[in-house]
Amino acid sequence: VKIWPALQDYPFFKRYSLPACCYNNLRVKFPDAPDSCLELLNKMLTFDPNKRATAVSSLQHCYFTDAPAPMEPQWMPTWREHRNEAENP
Repeated sequence: VKIWPALQDYPFFKRYSLPACCYNNLRVKFPDAPDSCLELLNKMLTFDPNKRATAVSSLQHCYFTDAPAPMEPQWMPTWREHRNEAENP
């Protein structure tokens, strides 16, 4: 309720018990993500719809203009496929 005060006004709010979580761990889940990516994710995953980023504002976020620039799939880096190495040495 702290992060979305209007939530308690919803008709079925009292029927559910939500876990308390006073932090997010996006930095832990995505340690290699740039700051602009984590900022955009935080804005898009905000519970309060009045504070959540809209689709238009998300598409205008600096994450989409920061380096590295988008590229065609054939120019993307590739890595050796290794998921079947144990079965197929």
